[in-house]
Amino acid sequence: MLSDMQSAIAERSAAFANIKKDFTGKSIEFVQVHLPDLTGLFRTKYAPFKVSSEGESLNAILYNIAHSDGAPIGDVVFDAPICNLDNGFVSIQALVDPATAVIHGWRPNVASMILNSFMDDGTTCALDARARLKHFEDKLRAMGYEAHFAFEYEFGIFHYDEELI
Repeated sequence: MLSDMQSAIAERSAAFANIKKDFTGKSIEFVQVHLPDLTGLFRTKYAPFKVSSEGESLNAILYNIAHSDGAPIGDVVFDAPICNLDNGFVSIQALVDPATAVIHGWRPNVASMILNSFMDDGTTCALDARARLKHFEDKLRAMGYEAHFAFEYEFGIFHYDEELI
């Protein structure tokens, strides 16, 4: 029987090959990979372009650190049973979702993709927000419901200037 991660790799293999070919042909040099956490924030890493169809090792501390006004400060927000100070924030495996691949128009040599995360044994990481959302969508669908989501855009005025407003 395949693990969750092995199944995801098998399902995504053709898409991995297409993205690698497409991005290489478009001179993509860097990729931003995003890992959504349970608080709704994207944990983002910027790296040289590489699409790994086998997954990449990632430290699970990404799920636990706090960011203040967009600047990483490294404070642990919460200890989770699978990643905490006592176990050294175990490694998890991150696998890009090719369906989320986009090339940035404002930086044509940069692309972005969202990650799913798995434990070292291949099971879905309990803190993977996208997996949790899919789980609850499937539960709702089984009960005859359909979930709908929307964004809420917010902004702040940091320097009030009557003439500019």
